[in-house]
Amino acid sequence: MMEIIKDLPNHPAEMLSVIILVVIVAYFLMKKLLKLALIIVLILLGVSGYYYYKGHDKSAAGVMQAIEKTKNQTKNIVDKGKNIYEKSKDLAEEGKKISAGMNKIVDSNKDDLKTPSESKNRDKASKTE
Repeated sequence: MMEIIKDLPNHPAEMLSVIILVVIVAYFLMKKLLKLALIIVLILLGVSGYYYYKGHDKSAAGVMQAIEKTKNQTKNIVDKGKNIYEKSKDLAEEGKKISAGMNKIVDSNKDDLKTPSESKNRDKASKTE
């Protein structure tokens, strides 16, 4: 087989006949595939036309119902988002108030806080007295 392929460039008549044979086979295969593709396209067009004709009124009502449902759900979600925002805003304000109160408590008790070295010095002073 390899020898035949190697000899083809040396024999132009054989090469031409092989090319013609390949073109004829490809033509007949494409012709059958083209017919099959056209038949499939026609069947799909027929089926889609049938569904369009039979279900046109139902689909329009279904689309309108879906749009209304989407609007209602969107409104509910937006309302919930607003409520969550308001609650988080209130919580942030309460957190600021608590933080300010804690700062006041810490500042007022700052004098009462002792470092370990100060407490040792005071303990020694109280023992010597």
